[in-house]
Amino acid sequence: MALPGYPTIDYPEALLLGAVLVWLYLRVVRIRNLWRGMLLVAGILLLAYPSLVRSTESVDLFVLADRSRSISEEGRAKEMEIIDLLLQRARPGDRVGIVSFNQRAYLERPLSEGGAHSSFNIPYSEDASDLDEGLALVLSQIVRPERARVLVLSDGQYTGPDPMRQAQMARQNGAPIFYRDLVRAELYNLAVRDVVTPDKLLAGEPFRVVFKVHATTATRGRYRLLRDGHIVGRPESQGWREHDFSAGENQLEFRDVVEQPGLHGYRLEVETIPRERETLLSDNEAERYVEVVGERPLLLVNHTGRPDNVSRVLSAGRLAHHVVAVERFRMSIEELSGYSGVILNNAPVLGLTLRQLEGLRDFVTQEGGGLVVLGGNRSFAAGGYYKSALEPILPVSLEDRQQSKKVSTA
Repeated sequence: MALPGYPTIDYPEALLLGAVLVWLYLRVVRIRNLWRGMLLVAGILLLAYPSLVRSTESVDLFVLADRSRSISEEGRAKEMEIIDLLLQRARPGDRVGIVSFNQRAYLERPLSEGGAHSSFNIPYSEDASDLDEGLALVLSQIVRPERARVLVLSDGQYTGPDPMRQAQMARQNGAPIFYRDLVRAELYNLAVRDVVTPDKLLAGEPFRVVFKVHATTATRGRYRLLRDGHIVGRPESQGWREHDFSAGENQLEFRDVVEQPGLHGYRLEVETIPRERETLLSDNEAERYVEVVGERPLLLVNHTGRPDNVSRVLSAGRLAHHVVAVERFRMSIEELSGYSGVILNNAPVLGLTLRQLEGLRDFVTQEGGGLVVLGGNRSFAAGGYYKSALEPILPVSLEDRQQSKKVSTA
């Protein structure tokens, strides 16, 4: 009777060791018997690890890979690793086909021998996982059910019809289905992903601060809010409030009114209950700054940078203002936006750069800022205003009329 295969050994070097042991046995052992010899030979054969390779028919393996959003990056890498391993271990005659699915099923690789699979090309949305359609597409590709095998790579979550009907059809056709679970390890993590606040607002203006907290799974936790480093809430609980976070995005909204102009920071801190349940803590807080502006002062630019007659008039009218020397005037349009207007009091602009003059011009034309230019021996044409970036926005002409008259008369 012929053997249904052929014998093989995994460790042929054990036979060399066995030959040495047999030689020593024959040379050293004086009292020999059949049983000892048989035990020695059996031990040597066991060390060589003999086996019988049976002849079997090749198989058609269909890999059904879940490419929906619920599969983590680790799970996607595991899918590629498994497919690469199957293609490498395929025997002559074995054929491998690959079907992916999310919103729809997609044939990535027709049933074929050899080759490699470098990436998935499924063009449909990742927001669904139609396992039923994926199994239906696999079953439509089976030609010989007796040699077909199906390997499902998924986390078990699906949308659409129940896939059990397709699984029963595969069983009736004699095509077994194998399953590899790609469910991600359950990690309890709370992460403050985003903060929504107005960038700038007026003093005394009510506003909202919205923190977006992402939870990997529904969990019990707590949070607290800090404004400018000070805890907002009950001091006995250090500001902590318990909260049931649902899986996915959670929004925590706070309302506030600030009277003091300036930059004010709002920081949210979150943690699970108990705190030891969470391992990743680096994303458990986020902070955002809000600029609160009061009544914007005037900027008085003069030659000296010291109070003058104009500043005394402004003070008498209780108008907030700052005084700066023209040679120290280095403000951009962003910095000038903190002022309601600029007063140039007999201030020459000969020492200012083109960018500074354009910034002042844009402050008036684009931001709606006010501009007052007061004359003197250092102002207007004598101060370098003529043909500068400021001349187009001045309500007066800086042309020397006497010089123009001489030229025309000549």
